[in-house]
Amino acid sequence: MRATALASAAIIALASHASAETIKIDVGPNGQFAFQPNNIKAKVGDVLSFNFHPLNHSVVMGDFANPCAPAKTGGFFSGFMPVASGVGSQTFEVTVNNTDPIFFYCSQNKFSHCISGMSGVVNEPSSGDTLDAYQAAAKSVKSASNPATVFGGRLVANAEATSSATTTAAPAATTTSCTTGNKAPNGNGYKRDTCSGAGSVQASIGIVAASLGMALLLS
Repeated sequence: MRATALASAAIIALASHASAETIKIDVGPNGQFAFQPNNIKAKVGDVLSFNFHPLNHSVVMGDFANPCAPAKTGGFFSGFMPVASGVGSQTFEVTVNNTDPIFFYCSQNKFSHCISGMSGVVNEPSSGDTLDAYQAAAKSVKSASNPATVFGGRLVANAEATSSATTTAAPAATTTSCTTGNKAPNGNGYKRDTCSGAGSVQASIGIVAASLGMALLLS
């Protein structure tokens, strides 16, 4: 009986994995303070693939009750991803582990991205805790905040990045721990200072140059 149950569970897990999808989400496309799409339906096993556009954005998981602030339990944070043009050479991938609603936002405080409506939701409820309600509440927040380190997902090379990208893609990372450098405690970050762990993301000459450029643009 136990062997049969285990075999059934394994079959279900394999079937779920086989049907999993990668859902592309553009972060700040065409100079907009927005995620596209910003309202996503996803099932367990699907992967949220955040693709970053100029100038300098991040993605943070938050709680509906506390807009523009990191989730109190669990969550994820991509770090700040400066991009001079085109699309960033790295994506931030998050695997969906359940079908509970997931709210996320950009924590860049220059021009108040989250407060201006740069947020999104996965598996939005049909009423009550909706994205519209989250964004309306965010308008009264003074500033966005973010965790100190990258976690909850993985940074991988972006196949769509062009050869003219100003940063050099790193190999896919299973686990990465990074400390972000911020111009202020809450947001306005323009680079990732240090990284460690398996598959660490190392700064190249190109990303340092891009970071300096972003620093000037965000000053």
